[in-house]
Amino acid sequence: MKNRKKNNTSGTLLFVGGIVAGAAAAYYLNTPKGKQLRQDAYDKSTKLKADITTRAEDISKRAQLQAENIIQSAGEKLTTLKENTYAKAAEVSELTEKKLGDFEKGIQKAKVKLSNSN
Repeated sequence: MKNRKKNNTSGTLLFVGGIVAGAAAAYYLNTPKGKQLRQDAYDKSTKLKADITTRAEDISKRAQLQAENIIQSAGEKLTTLKENTYAKAAEVSELTEKKLGDFEKGIQKAKVKLSNSN
């Protein structure tokens, strides 16, 4: 029971102390020096907000520029890859036609040899 009274007294003292501290802060902030402190805090927070906004816009612009560069570079690489693929396909087609022609010549030679040996 004694401990409970002590806790209630401590809580009451803390509550009253909080009220006194709040009243003192309110009084101080309404003095000329307190008003200057509030104005300084407001000015600093406004400047900080402007700095943060400027930096965020700068970062956003740089990120957008990098994204555009990456997209452009990827497009250029895809175009190069496409051109190289078409060139290789043309080479393969040419080589296939040559080999097919050689194969057909070989078949003709084999036919001639077979007909001559009969």
